[in-house]
Amino acid sequence: MSSTPTDLTGDIAEVLFTKERIAQRVAELAATITTDYLPRWQADPGWSLSLVSVLRGSVFFGCDLARALRLPVTMDYMAVASYGSSGRVQIVKDLQDDIQGRDVLVVEDIIDSGLTIGYLLSQLRARQPRSIAVVTLIDRSGLRLMHDLPVPYTGFDVKDLFVVGYGLDFRERYRNLPFIGLLREDVMAETTERRRFAHPSEEDFARLLDFYRIKWEYEPRTFVLRENEDGTVKVGFSPDFYLPEFDLYIEVTTKKPHLMNRKLRQIEALRQQHPGLRIELMDRADFAHLAKKLKPR
Repeated sequence: MSSTPTDLTGDIAEVLFTKERIAQRVAELAATITTDYLPRWQADPGWSLSLVSVLRGSVFFGCDLARALRLPVTMDYMAVASYGSSGRVQIVKDLQDDIQGRDVLVVEDIIDSGLTIGYLLSQLRARQPRSIAVVTLIDRSGLRLMHDLPVPYTGFDVKDLFVVGYGLDFRERYRNLPFIGLLREDVMAETTERRRFAHPSEEDFARLLDFYRIKWEYEPRTFVLRENEDGTVKVGFSPDFYLPEFDLYIEVTTKKPHLMNRKLRQIEALRQQHPGLRIELMDRADFAHLAKKLKPR
């Protein structure tokens, strides 16, 4: 059972980082950043560090970090989202300040694939800052797709764990928890509409879609591949998932050659009958690539 309206902590399976440990790590990061940028302030009394926090998750971290820095700072905010079938990342809230010639430190709550922050950095570099770097509270390094990111300051590396609290959310809940922890599996299951999946990999895929806030439908329709003489269905094919925001069907498979070959033949027949249909075959190793179509955090 999930938590009562007055207690969200009951939904937490394990506290990974307490309020005290977070405060300690933020202070450590602030001390390192202060040491790195202090010479620029000493060389120019009018200098200040431009802190750019990425909404919404970095709000608490950005404020605590700013208070712990022993440097003059300015604070600004950006928000990004992805739209359309391409999953293209777009800026939905832009900076108010001009960063040309400024030293910019982007403040993130979490970096996983790196695709969103990679896009954001490319947009900020085009504005000709003096320098640009990233500090992130959480690094999900196990999901990284982009590895050449300037992230010299990292709070905690959780590999591929899904965490909430201190700004991090699950379906916009738990951001206000003072610690960072793992949600109970049954809570995540309650939040997601339960279905009977044909294979555990399909349920894993559904949870991944939920994590990335990608809307999905399970086996939404059956396509007729071959009919009997009387017009009844002889051979049908029901793709496992449909992602309406991307107009994309997904068929989940395993690495077993006979299964993959059979599904590839079905998909090829489906494409021939429906030339405009977008459908992809995926196994577990392909799941992380959906990060290219992430929804905003």
